[in-house]
This record gives sequence, C-alpha cells and structure tokens, in this order.
Amino acid sequence: MAKRVLVHRADSIYDDRPDTQYQFPSQYLSRMKPCEGDWIVYYEPRKGGGRLGYNAIAKVQEIISDPSKAGMYLAVIEAGSFLPLEQFVPYQVSNTFYESDLDAGDGSLIQGKMQSAVRPISDDDFLKILQAGIPSSHSVLPRQDEQTGFAEPGQDFAFETERPVVEQLITRKVRDRVFRTKVLQAYDSRCAIT
Repeated sequence: MAKRVLVHRADSIYDDRPDTQYQFPSQYLSRMKPCEGDWIVYYEPRKGGGRLGYNAIAKVQEIISDPSKAGMYLAVIEAGSFLPLEQFVPYQVSNTFYESDLDAGDGSLIQGKMQSAVRPISDDDFLKILQAGIPSSHSVLPRQDEQTGFAEPGQDFAFETERPVVEQLITRKVRDRVFRTKVLQAYDSRCAIT
C-alpha cells in the first residue's frame, strides 16, 4: 500500500466524482495499483480555476477497469471515507513544500513534478497536510476567551433515592466536524434562528 496525491480539476475531462470514484487512463495504472486500500489526497491545480493546494482526502477501496470506457480505470473510493479538509492547504508555505518530493533542495520547485496527475506521497507528508487541513484546535467554538464556570462554588446534590444504572448500546450517526465548521462560518458564528 502507498499513499498518492491525485490531481483533480473542477473542469476535468474525466468522469471524476471525488467522493465515489477517480477515473484515469491506463498510463497511470502502475502508479495507482499500489494505493489500493490506502489513502489519497486531492490536489487542485491552477488550470480549471484551482487554488494550487490540497482540499480533501479519501481512501481507495479498489482499482477496477472502467466498465463504461475501454482503456480507462477507476479508483473506487471507500464509502464514507471522503473527507473535505476544514481548511484549504496550499502546496507551499514560506518556501516549504508539504510534498517533500517537490523540493529541489534549495526551496525551489522541481519543474514538471506538479504536472503529474498521480504522484506518490510519504506518510509523513500526508500527515502534515492532514494536520494543516484539520487543525486540532478550533478557533471558532468553543470560545476560549470567555470565562467559564459559575461565580459560586459548586454544591453536591444529595439524591433522595439511589438511581439505577442501566447499560445501553446505541447506534447513532457521527457528526461531521467539517460540516459544523462550514455552518459556523456561514452564519458568522451567530445563532441562525435569532
């Protein structure tokens, strides 16, 4: 298994649907086959109105021949694994590349490497992109500049009767923190109802 960077343009000529499949020609099959069962990161190039950076991750379930077009292949994305990054990650920050293979050694770009539609990425570089795109601290909520707690010291509550403890197994949907962040940004961190 090996992680990959996949170039995806909004105006792509391929039948790409980043959350379900990535279509590619046979010339990339040998590069794509090792990433079956591993993660990929989507990169936006300048062409097609892109921002030159990374915008999402996903896990490749399998590589198959495209049943609708001869000579083409599909990277089938594992259901539920597609995750847009909370923050767009530019490919370079302060002369440092998130993909270390792009660095010529002097802080400049190795010409031609960025044009490859499928390129390998190390686990360390993938993790750096992930940490930049999904930061562990939230600047929106909870608000850290506000004082929490109560003015008076807490009092223990005395139960009149002992309450039974019941063990339960529940199934519920996991909330998407990227969706939460986007909603908070859309409403400028204010209540959408009032």
